[in-house]
Amino acid sequence: GDEFSIVRLLSVIWPGVDKWRDTRFWRWRYKENPFGPPIVWLAEFKGEIIGHRAIVPVYMKIGGIEALVGLVADSGVHPGFRRIGVYRNLVSLAQKESAERGMKLTYGVYIPRHLKSYNRYERLGEVCSMTSLIKVIDWSQLLRKFSGKSLFLPSVPEHSNTENFNVFKVNRVDERFNILWKNVSPAFPIIVKRDMEYLRWRYFGLPTENYVLYAAEKSNKILGYCVLKERVIQPQVFSEDHSLLSRFLKEPINEGLIIDIFGCPNAVKVLLHKAEQHFKEKSVDVIHCRLSEKNPYLKIFTKLGYRTIPYTLHMIVSVAMNLQGKIMDEKKAFKEFLRLSRNPFFLKKQNWCLFFSDCDQV
Repeated sequence: GDEFSIVRLLSVIWPGVDKWRDTRFWRWRYKENPFGPPIVWLAEFKGEIIGHRAIVPVYMKIGGIEALVGLVADSGVHPGFRRIGVYRNLVSLAQKESAERGMKLTYGVYIPRHLKSYNRYERLGEVCSMTSLIKVIDWSQLLRKFSGKSLFLPSVPEHSNTENFNVFKVNRVDERFNILWKNVSPAFPIIVKRDMEYLRWRYFGLPTENYVLYAAEKSNKILGYCVLKERVIQPQVFSEDHSLLSRFLKEPINEGLIIDIFGCPNAVKVLLHKAEQHFKEKSVDVIHCRLSEKNPYLKIFTKLGYRTIPYTLHMIVSVAMNLQGKIMDEKKAFKEFLRLSRNPFFLKKQNWCLFFSDCDQV
């Protein structure tokens, strides 16, 4: 029953963000999640909500097991109540509950300057960075939007390589995506579970977004999929995602986002070609994807002309290991955290395979 007050607070913390214009996004993420009830802790002052800390339950493949974990999302404190310990208390309470609920770990994608609030609780800390990749579709159009002058540059030639795949738009996710997950997931040591149930909730259950999902198949077997959306970057409009870019713009940029991509390498290559074709038809200026820094798909993106461009803020992945029934500052729990923090499996950057969709921004 607090959804309206929560969304009102979040719209103050992140002004201008579309998803906080009403309660639909919050209800989808926290009330309609099929993987269990969320962890939500609120801070109040004189009957008004001034703080919000939330953890979204998801399943993650960790080595050879699939475990319940938590994605830290949509957490913050009203600007008028910061630096007085409100956020620290919310973090402690949420982390303790996540351990009691059996979540093996919690993770979040942060801007490094925000991590001071988390370091005390997250004994693993930073495990990897997120890499932003872009591919410009029309350089002449893009440079005009920065300079305000018309320029002519040869367009990037279009490559078409279907390798006998049938690529089609998905309107309904079926059991074949469970088979895809079962066949492809062993190649990824740590990855959020992408089965039929997850895909239906993540991409077809959200009323505020119009995601487009393409699949690549052979012999009626799904061998990969990608998820796309478009958004507009406005000139001089502050956004933590584009603050380094928008200040130099003369005109809005149409950006195509590859939200998620998963499958065997050949299918991923074909799907990237399809994504480029789709975005050209939508008059997109630049394609943007974000992957964990050692993601195995990075080589495929690079071969197809994507480049790492630091026009977005540096984002890192930080992880907390949870100990059921332990309070964060107990000596016994602290020693156990130190033991877990030395586990090389979690500290190897190449073991973490995360995508745009695994963050809480899109």
